[in-house]
Amino acid sequence: MNIVAQFLEDLSKMIATHTRAANIDGIVYDDPDETKFTCTVQIPTTEALIYNVPLRVLISSQSSFIEIPKKGTACVLTFRDMNESRPQILEVHECKKIICSISNAGFTIDATGFKIINGSSGLKKTLSDLIDAVNLLTVPTGTGPSGTPINATTFTNIKTDLDNYLT
Repeated sequence: MNIVAQFLEDLSKMIATHTRAANIDGIVYDDPDETKFTCTVQIPTTEALIYNVPLRVLISSQSSFIEIPKKGTACVLTFRDMNESRPQILEVHECKKIICSISNAGFTIDATGFKIINGSSGLKKTLSDLIDAVNLLTVPTGTGPSGTPINATTFTNIKTDLDNYLT
């Protein structure tokens, strides 16, 4: 028997003996490919590597929620149709990014913060524009226009704070 056939036979045996309802524990072996939404998974009991494992069932823009796992994190694989040639990530212990999209709206969460969009608009830009407008606010009075808000510094500090959680 050649080495490839032996590997496939050993993998099939391992999957058959270690599965829980077609699930198996693994470790995300490398940094996921965020363009193809795949990664390599190592099966700890055998050190076997499974390459190009999809991070979700649907492909490309069809998926509305995607967890991008951290390299080295524990994961659970499942095999679609109980077929060992069709693995996919079912769940991960730690994410480095979460992407959610619904039509042209969505959000991304990662270590830099939250990015919330709807079409070409983003929450951070909208809030920044609002604060800029408040800082320039003047109102007519009986003696002419008022000055800028006396608490403009507070608004500027709020705008700066947006960088701590919005991207």
